[in-house]
Amino acid sequence: MRLSVRTMVFFVLFFLFVLLWIDARLVYYSHGLIPIVCFLDSSKVPWVFADCPFRPGEMVDYLATCLSHYYYYGWSAAIIVTGLACILTVTFRYMIRIMVGRRFVLLSFVPALIMVLQYGRYYYYTHYMADGLAMTIAMLFFCLYMLSFPSNSFLRVIIFVFFLTVVFVLASPAYMLFALLCIIFEFIIRRSWIAGICCVILAGVAPCLLSILYPYLTLREVYSCVCLTGRYSKVDTIGVVLAVCPFVYLFVVGLVCDFCRSFTGKKKPLANKAVRGGNFRWFLGTLILLVLLSATAFFGVDRIRRGDLRINYFARFKMWPKLLCEAREMRAFDRPCNIFTCFEVNRALYHTGQLADEMFSYPQHPLGLLLTAGRMHEGWNLLQTTIKLSDVLYELGDINKSENYAYEALGMTDYGPWLLQRLAMINIVKFQPDAARTFLRRLRGYLPYRGWADDCLQRLDADPFFLSDADIKRLRDCMVTTNTLSDAAILLPLLRSNPHNRMAFEYMLCSCLHTVNLEVFTAVFPQINDFDYPDIPRHYQEAILVCQAAGHKVDLAGRSIDPQIRNRFSRFLADWKVSKSGVGTDMERLKKEYGDTFYYYMLTRPRNRTSSTQPDLQK
Repeated sequence: MRLSVRTMVFFVLFFLFVLLWIDARLVYYSHGLIPIVCFLDSSKVPWVFADCPFRPGEMVDYLATCLSHYYYYGWSAAIIVTGLACILTVTFRYMIRIMVGRRFVLLSFVPALIMVLQYGRYYYYTHYMADGLAMTIAMLFFCLYMLSFPSNSFLRVIIFVFFLTVVFVLASPAYMLFALLCIIFEFIIRRSWIAGICCVILAGVAPCLLSILYPYLTLREVYSCVCLTGRYSKVDTIGVVLAVCPFVYLFVVGLVCDFCRSFTGKKKPLANKAVRGGNFRWFLGTLILLVLLSATAFFGVDRIRRGDLRINYFARFKMWPKLLCEAREMRAFDRPCNIFTCFEVNRALYHTGQLADEMFSYPQHPLGLLLTAGRMHEGWNLLQTTIKLSDVLYELGDINKSENYAYEALGMTDYGPWLLQRLAMINIVKFQPDAARTFLRRLRGYLPYRGWADDCLQRLDADPFFLSDADIKRLRDCMVTTNTLSDAAILLPLLRSNPHNRMAFEYMLCSCLHTVNLEVFTAVFPQINDFDYPDIPRHYQEAILVCQAAGHKVDLAGRSIDPQIRNRFSRFLADWKVSKSGVGTDMERLKKEYGDTFYYYMLTRPRNRTSSTQPDLQK
């Protein structure tokens, strides 16, 4: 009873941490941001084994990939992760109880703590889930093996061969774990050297013999399926350690339990003796366990990656105020500017009307506004760059380029329901309802998106061209009438096509500020009167003051500079000269006082080939 209460309390807290703190749904929306997030096309599930060559361990990978679809919802993702941890814990506990009784059952909770560390790094969710399923299967068959034919070594070897084959076919990542546990069980507990040696030989040659089931795989590929680290070859060292840790832990605990049982000289589990202060010990053990879980969840989460994924999630659902709130919290981390986070922050600033006033209040990257100038930059995630470009170009009104990038991204991935959404809406904007229906029917195959697709199909039946939709009408008004071949020539054609395209105007001027191209800025700025700005936005005023300080004339379009902004700029020039171009402690003071201004960004930005020559403020 006590054990059941402890387990229930532990996994309730585990569920809450996964749901509210780790937030396992973030990985679903991070496709392209983190490596090897494998999602299965749900519309092909019935024929998956016909489409893909079968390989060892395919069953656990298939089940893990199917379950990964339900990461779409935070609560279902938490249930899946908690359920897997609970099943593994119960199976492991049963193994311990068979071998040494209930005295060491607290050790069975450690794999769940390791899972918190794994999922808190937001890497390889499907692989970690497949490994957890594989370990559970291996432990289950090992328990059955321990209970089978205690006095007949020959029959145990036969059972070992059967179980080994099943584990190899269904759960190959745990093949070595199962084989090693059975081998040490024979040598230490049963003390059957003949059976133990037979198990060693059979475990070594079984993959070679079973390779006849996989004629399309080489012998090396078959053996690599039972090598755990093969699928993690591209991950960092911490990822490899976290992947291997639960397997090593289960083996070590099994080895220790074997020795403990062997030293008793009995073939039955160790007896549970009455212990004084049992209630206090139970309470203390439970408290320590819950403290360990809390500490592991709180300190084991990669907060930087979590923040980046939360920003990506908020951008996916256009939760702009929450995105900016998360970005403000992320400023506390001293790290290089993440270009994708910068890109989404700038989108959020535009949609909340703050881009031209608060852009430099957040860390900026010279290419973090449109991503186009460095799309093929070495080290960039091309898939995620292409997806984000399609999103922002759709909002800007460059529908044709958005469509091209969406098709390009769709060719890079097997799982892209959000790309099907984008292509459906693009065809609606382009007055192609039949093509839109094709994408929507395809989208219905993805369970989380079925409701949205059905709603759009109903709207298409009632209004094939979405003539009553204000957002669709705005995009049609902003559409470029001629195609441009260069990524760098995106914004000017949008402005020429529709001089009242506010997003294109703001992105054009802010792009000039990002690259310090003040010549184009001063040429485009007079169009500000085409929009309903009550005053000149702050960053535009700062750029104008920089141009004037460098001796250039700027057409203010009948507007004026705020005296407070002018005075602040004058103070900055004086402080900058005193600091001798910003070195030592003076630079930190300047950053604290002027770090949210364009001129501070201009003088401290990283240089790159897309940046223009900056004006000389030392005059």
